[in-house]
Amino acid sequence: MSRHVDRREFLRILATVGAGAAVGYNKPKPQYLHANFEPPEDRAPGSFVLYATTCRECPAGCGVWARTLEGRAVKLEGNPPEHPLSHGALCARGQAAVQSLYNPDRLTKPLARGDDGQLHEVSWDEAFRRLNQSVTQLLADGRGKPVAWLIGEISDSDADLLELLSRETDMRGPVNLRLLAKTPLACAAQNLFGYQGVPELQLEAADLIVALEADFAESWGNPVAQIHGFTRAHAYRDGRLARAVFVGPRQSTTASICDEWIPLAPGREAAALRVMIEGMLHGPAARTATGRMAPPAEIAAAGALLAAIPLAEAEQALGSSSATLRKLGEELTAAKAPLVFTSGLGPDAEPAHSLALLAMHLLGQTGRTVRFPSPGRPPRGSAIEEVRNLLNDVESGAVEALLVQEANPAFLLPGAAETLQKARFIACFTMQFDETAALAHLVLPIHHSLENWGDHAAADQTRRRAARLVLPSRLLLRRPRRRQALSGCGSNASSSSSLRWLTTISPIRGATTGPRGWS
Repeated sequence: MSRHVDRREFLRILATVGAGAAVGYNKPKPQYLHANFEPPEDRAPGSFVLYATTCRECPAGCGVWARTLEGRAVKLEGNPPEHPLSHGALCARGQAAVQSLYNPDRLTKPLARGDDGQLHEVSWDEAFRRLNQSVTQLLADGRGKPVAWLIGEISDSDADLLELLSRETDMRGPVNLRLLAKTPLACAAQNLFGYQGVPELQLEAADLIVALEADFAESWGNPVAQIHGFTRAHAYRDGRLARAVFVGPRQSTTASICDEWIPLAPGREAAALRVMIEGMLHGPAARTATGRMAPPAEIAAAGALLAAIPLAEAEQALGSSSATLRKLGEELTAAKAPLVFTSGLGPDAEPAHSLALLAMHLLGQTGRTVRFPSPGRPPRGSAIEEVRNLLNDVESGAVEALLVQEANPAFLLPGAAETLQKARFIACFTMQFDETAALAHLVLPIHHSLENWGDHAAADQTRRRAARLVLPSRLLLRRPRRRQALSGCGSNASSSSSLRWLTTISPIRGATTGPRGWS
């Protein structure tokens, strides 16, 4: 006798069967985080251990406390408020460093390009053999310097080691590619004042802050220290409240915390500063501030700098924003402690920095809201002309082998991808498979900054230790002995201090620690 199934019961059975099938066939694979088989004696299972180290996500070098659980870093947070640079804070970029440490897309095995033109996994022995063969052959020919380094955000100890390596092996010195390099600012300070180093901004001492495309609360400069200074300046104290103006193409996080946002098309920083200086020199407030404003004739390069950007062309480029920026220049003249700075991105980076420093000098703020410490702090990153000259040599064939470490020129520079395709050999040392790694002939994975020892010259001119907090991934440890890699190539191979250093081309464990300091 058959059972009658009505419509309601049929739908109930269908939903139950469908849910069971979905659960049964789409059940995710279990993922376990295993503890150390033999934990260290100073670590109790289930308890946190804090280590003081240095954040290496940007050149600032803020002090951090790394919270580890059973030998694994689980949280990064700012060092105590007594830290001289970060004052116990840490930006979002530093907080997210743990995410890149455990990124499931991290490279764990070397990749080499095969006869079919595709990248395939190879052993560490094979990877170092190919690296040895390619570099040795080029250095043995003795034709100029056919091997060159292009590096990115690496530790100072690794950079110093690669510099020594280049001198010992007749390689071309490393060129440092950074998206937010301070080299244009240092060049502008040298051309205007003959100063060797990077000027420092004092946001906490300003009563009118004007930032041109400089996201000082996000990624530009030292965000943690700059936010600390901005907070102090923007707080009501001594009967005054600082005012902040952001001039840029979009209403970013920095623009949202400022009091006013003035739209500006990208690449118009130099033109905006030229109009602002015109308002400073010839506005109504200039007559009452004559006693404390410096004349432009005090700087020999001021006349040529202002003449290089005609006022009429600058106003035409700015359009309707020209009148607003001229009025802003008049407000700078009336302020007691103004501060003007620019991001310095794009082709007019150095002229924009030069105009910003000139404006600060005309306002009498040299040594006040803009300081020139002695000794000067050298800039990080190479000038964009050095990077372009290196890529031009790669395109012409003068550089036949390019060793790229933690840099992605194919993504950052227009036309770099087409240039890299003409290189005879490219070895890329990176954690992620990026655009440059896709064009390389050999890709070697490297360790995260939290897996390395090293030292870092921080923004406050102190040398800080960068400690290794976690053991490197076991997948990266299957490699030949480091002294076997690239041994015996080059004209100085007989020297005991020569190509043994070449084993650190893939800095699996980093370099030695620096002097003790704030970490």
